[in-house]
Amino acid sequence: MDTLLETLPERPLSREEVIAICDSDKIDWGAAPATTDDGEVYTFLLVFNENAYGIGYDEESSRWGVIHKVDRESEGGVAKLDTEISEWAEEIYGSKADDIAPNLPDVSQYK
Repeated sequence: MDTLLETLPERPLSREEVIAICDSDKIDWGAAPATTDDGEVYTFLLVFNENAYGIGYDEESSRWGVIHKVDRESEGGVAKLDTEISEWAEEIYGSKADDIAPNLPDVSQYK
């Protein structure tokens, strides 16, 4: 995961950039459930290996980081990322959070 984070630019991603990451052979599943009106992605979800990750961009530090990580086999683990991403976005971005991290699509089949 650290290698992926190091390759990300010091800015929000475009939806196309996230789709390219999700299409990688190393990624089992991924989603960018929200974009801003300008088409920027501040949070996304990746499932690969044994884990599911909520990834977020912090404008203040100009860095991407893991918001939360769960075992993909844990009961409701991937779905829990919805709450974690939303809470993180609210803490970092306040009123802008709904544009950055609304509810994730149903990801229960990716547990």
